[in-house]
Amino acid sequence: MEQGKDISKVLLPRKLDHQPSTSPKSSVLHTHGASTPPSTESSLSLSKNKTEQDTLAFSLNGLTITPKLPMAERMFASLGVVFQHAYEEREIELGLAGWNSRLLRADELSRQGDRDIEVLRWVHGILDQMLDSHSEDLIEAANILANGARDETWRLPFEQAGILSFFLRLLTVEKEDEDIVAPCLRFIGNACADTDPNREQAIAPEYLPSLIDEVNRQRLLFIAVPVIYNICNEYDDLAECPDESVRTLVRLLEEPDIEPTSMLQLVNTIGVFLQQDRFQRDFIESDCVSHLLELLLPVNDDLEMEEELSTFRSATNQILSDISATGAFANKYTVRSAVVGTLVQWLSTSRAQLRICSCLTLGNLARSDPVCRDMVSRLDLHERLLEILQDQPSVQVSYAALGFLRNLALPTENKSIIGSQGAVKIISEF
Repeated sequence: MEQGKDISKVLLPRKLDHQPSTSPKSSVLHTHGASTPPSTESSLSLSKNKTEQDTLAFSLNGLTITPKLPMAERMFASLGVVFQHAYEEREIELGLAGWNSRLLRADELSRQGDRDIEVLRWVHGILDQMLDSHSEDLIEAANILANGARDETWRLPFEQAGILSFFLRLLTVEKEDEDIVAPCLRFIGNACADTDPNREQAIAPEYLPSLIDEVNRQRLLFIAVPVIYNICNEYDDLAECPDESVRTLVRLLEEPDIEPTSMLQLVNTIGVFLQQDRFQRDFIESDCVSHLLELLLPVNDDLEMEEELSTFRSATNQILSDISATGAFANKYTVRSAVVGTLVQWLSTSRAQLRICSCLTLGNLARSDPVCRDMVSRLDLHERLLEILQDQPSVQVSYAALGFLRNLALPTENKSIIGSQGAVKIISEF
């Protein structure tokens, strides 16, 4: 028999929040205003100062700098204001001759494409002092550096100067202080985006448990999940991540008060883990599939909320269709299993996303003669698919149903059965 075709990626491209459909880039974590999730996009709010930083004028030893440049291009000048205040409070010693001029020069070099690693190492030393003196200015310094890490050209210098390791350590010792944990997470997430040397450091055994713990604690879930995503996305070496990582994320999806935005971030992160075999096996053996199917059912009367849930369902459908193409899925879920029973019922629903999920998942399961025979002779699924196609559904539903029907027709004995139901005439109309 010809092997059944994996129909998932052709018919239902992955839909990520402001990400490309094929190889999504990592998220950039922004600063807004309080410790609650933002209402739009994935911008994350963590500055204690309610006044937008970009409207401030900075004073550096008597020199006023009006910030007409983007924050990342005046990162050092911004830090200088914070350091000056900490110095005046006798919380730090600056220890660098002409430090104000050096900071302004570092910003100027940055705009020219150069990175002053020596000044960055000096900044690291100031951060150590601020931590030792319990300076409240450390929060603002962390926010400034987190904004700077949005610029990918600064990410490796941050690691080389020891600033990434500083914030990774900080997360392990200040885990109860949400005010500093939030910008700390933002820095780590931005610094690790698409930067493998930084990711390697972040998943080290001494740091990774603290990051996973922030996901489990849920207080800053809308930040912690994108951080995990940025660390893991398109990164092959996840040996330090425990097998149950995916189970942890699926369990969080079931929390009653979780926002749709966080649900989408979680399911995107789950998709990243499921690119590796060992996480696929744990996902299937722990029956996470059943949990995801249940999460596809709720409908929200709020149109904006329902739109966000729809995007979540599309991303979840992609995960289920991908995982259903694996041998482990076929071994776990036979045509007599409860999961297959649920998917069969969804073929008769009027909800397009549930029909798509059913067609893609069952279609990928229908990749061997015995399974295809059972689906046709025992479950009559070909009849349900032909009924769907006769209803002239949406393009996505039609393609999913046609792909599923194609796989069912691969065994010789199934061709005559399906053909006797008028399949040729129905299909010819598409």
